[in-house]
Amino acid sequence: MIRPYQLVRRAAFPSLWILAAGCAGGSAGADTRVDPPVSVDRIRDTPDAYVGKRIRLRASVAEQRGSRVFVLKDHDPAFKEHMLVITTKPLPELLGESRTRLEAGEKLLLTGVVHREPLGALEGELGVQLEEEVRARFEGTPVLVATEVVRTGDREQEPPDTTGGY
Repeated sequence: MIRPYQLVRRAAFPSLWILAAGCAGGSAGADTRVDPPVSVDRIRDTPDAYVGKRIRLRASVAEQRGSRVFVLKDHDPAFKEHMLVITTKPLPELLGESRTRLEAGEKLLLTGVVHREPLGALEGELGVQLEEEVRARFEGTPVLVATEVVRTGDREQEPPDTTGGY
């Protein structure tokens, strides 16, 4: 919560506030300049509340589509919503490890900015080439441009098979 005296300070010294905000959190660890994690479901349900904003997102990997492109799925068992993620750097650089594959069901904590402009514009801006199928599937939906990706070490538990093997 911002207190009134903080608003006066921020209005009087905006460049100092911006400089301090940019220095807040160092390069290692999670970004402290964003709110607690949100979900894919929440972003997909109310995209206007998140577009253009820096967020922290907790979700599971649905599929990887390249060294800088993958799809997340929400943890909600009722609605299987998905969200496209394009990273600013190749995954090994963001993860700080040589392993480049994300496994389906692997849980991640990501930080980035939500975008909703045409995917062609994002491709040009970020220097990536999306597959036509991916472009068709996610055009017009919120996309996370991730600057931080952290493996949480958890894996999504597969629901038990209740069909009796049929």
